[in-house]
Amino acid sequence: MTGIEWQEVLELNNVAWDIYFLYGPDASWVNLPAYPDFFMNQLGLPEDISPYLEGDLLAKKIGEFMKIDRK
Repeated sequence: MTGIEWQEVLELNNVAWDIYFLYGPDASWVNLPAYPDFFMNQLGLPEDISPYLEGDLLAKKIGEFMKIDRK
């Protein structure tokens, strides 16, 4: 179950689900997925861990990762 693997990678107390991950071009996965460069969640995690999902911010971050100028 991937939620358990994400739980381990993110060091969460519960299974990870409803999380949106972004990785840069230097991301490397070996045994477990790499810690994401940016992620948003719908789990109610503290803001210092990950912001709650907000579509406009996620779209902006995707644009930054893809180096697209979004006005």
